[in-house]
Amino acid sequence: RCIYAGPWAFSTSVLGPMTKAPNTLWVAENPNADVYVTYEPQITSVGQVRISVFVPYWAKNQTSDIKYEVYHNGTMDEFHVNPASKTEAVWETLGTFEFTGNGDEYVKLVCSGVGEKIANTRASTVAFEVLNSATDGNSVWTTVYVTPSSDSESVLNSALASMAPLD
Repeated sequence: RCIYAGPWAFSTSVLGPMTKAPNTLWVAENPNADVYVTYEPQITSVGQVRISVFVPYWAKNQTSDIKYEVYHNGTMDEFHVNPASKTEAVWETLGTFEFTGNGDEYVKLVCSGVGEKIANTRASTVAFEVLNSATDGNSVWTTVYVTPSSDSESVLNSALASMAPLD
């Protein structure tokens, strides 16, 4: 499930990795608004989950700081991604995290480039790779992709991804 708040708009010119919901969200920085996107994979398995975010490429007016908060196992870890430093669209791995299996863990993208007068923030897909603890603990058991879609529904089906699997 994907929930977003603030003055987001869908972009048809900057696409994400999903075939069935290829549009990305974008917003001009607004210091007076609570602007965020939450990605809720609703994973009900206990174990390690590798989380990666898709960073779309846009050469103009891209913010230099997007904050991602990963809520897992009763804690929150914070990461910062600089989309302005990218020269192409990329998957960026935030790390591997312990999930409790309660289905309440999530990632929150927070617009953190406040003050950048003409900077835009773009939001796309987050991949949650559930690792297989029965083998080496590094192989992927299943991947859940969460992406914003124009009908406000989430796309949670790994078969919809058009890009190669994550490394």
